[in-house]
Amino acid sequence: MALERSSWIGLIDQVPDGAKRRFNHNCGPGRTLLVTQEAGKYQAFCFRCAEGDGYVRQRTLAELAACLRQRQQGDVLCSGVSSKPEPATYNVDAWPQEGRLWFYRAGLSRADIGRLGAYYHEPSGRIVLPIPGRDGHAGWWQARALTPGQVPKYLGPQDADRSRVCPRYGKGSRIVLTEDILSAYKVGKAEADAEGWCMMGTSLQPWVLAQILKRRCPVSVWLDPDPAGQRAASKVMRELRLYGLNPTNIVSERDPKRHTYQEIREYVQS
Repeated sequence: MALERSSWIGLIDQVPDGAKRRFNHNCGPGRTLLVTQEAGKYQAFCFRCAEGDGYVRQRTLAELAACLRQRQQGDVLCSGVSSKPEPATYNVDAWPQEGRLWFYRAGLSRADIGRLGAYYHEPSGRIVLPIPGRDGHAGWWQARALTPGQVPKYLGPQDADRSRVCPRYGKGSRIVLTEDILSAYKVGKAEADAEGWCMMGTSLQPWVLAQILKRRCPVSVWLDPDPAGQRAASKVMRELRLYGLNPTNIVSERDPKRHTYQEIREYVQS
């Protein structure tokens, strides 16, 4: 049975966007009623009644504009720090649903989220990924937007040297260059005798190229399959060939992180 709406609808104004709160319910003592809200979508569930209900409230243009202004202010605070932006919410259950889905759609688990050190930064409404330097310390970070209309999609520290940022995952005899962190992470975890190196975009930075030349091992380029991604892949491969390397281009049906580990192994080893 559905939870009686009149027993909880009066509480929605107490639940901020992207948050969840516990309340007393009329079925008995204790805060057994959980109400969550994201982008005007409310969900309620009473653990004693074992019943739930949902409600969608259309937000006004003024409310949407106010939400974006709040996120923009959070972005200014976020990008203005060199260290990881605070406060940090590591409890995945306290994240907005879209934050969890970003990882789940890539086939990553809660354990993977923990290994990546990801957390939710409430002021900016972004998921933050700390990026370890080669000494094992977090030398950079990237924050991904969750709110529709929030630009840019990714933020990083303004005063950091991005040219020397290249997250690497896994160990193997081959380097696979990817555009984003989650793709590089999945390549490194796929047990394909390959390391996933994230270029943090589609351009090959000189410092990253120098690290590849030191290895002198096989290199593959795996960017998005759309025309823009393949144009970028062609440019990266031309740069690698100028230095005597013979890279291969992996063209898949989807973004690398959208493939299963078995599919990643097949693409890398083919």
